[in-house]
Amino acid sequence: MKTFFVTALIFSSVVAFAQKDTPEQRNFCVSLNKILESGRMENFESLRGSGKQSSLVPVPGYNISVERFPITYVDKDSRFVAKTGLNFDSLTAIKKLDEYKAFVNFCLDSVQWPWSETTGDDSTTVFFKELKEYRATQNMFTLTLAITQVGTKVYSINMYIRKNKRGREK
Repeated sequence: MKTFFVTALIFSSVVAFAQKDTPEQRNFCVSLNKILESGRMENFESLRGSGKQSSLVPVPGYNISVERFPITYVDKDSRFVAKTGLNFDSLTAIKKLDEYKAFVNFCLDSVQWPWSETTGDDSTTVFFKELKEYRATQNMFTLTLAITQVGTKVYSINMYIRKNKRGREK
């Protein structure tokens, strides 16, 4: 019985120390808060065209750097999209998805943002097939982390943030 408690204590302390407040983590949380504020105030309008911008041609909105997600934009359905741009095999992608979930979850209040897990294809992304996704829903937003198939046996991880429609229950 003592061995069980010692093992549980060691395991819980390893998990607690695994999530440290690093500069990368802080920068991500600051960017995530900017994204959510933009979504709250104007449905991500200030982030439209937020991907890589030319210094010669001014683009409306501002450039936002999202740690671990170098490709960012707002799609035609006013959904903020962030992509890792990295390619994984299916097993590595599943491990990385859990890693990204912990990374994103560090910034969210788990009481306000409960997670759910879905496997299989998601119809909200027309051109990509999703293998697995985690969805955190709050009264105003839905944040989704998804493994997306980008080629034959090649997967990537994307993050989507959508403003919920009024009156729709989550």
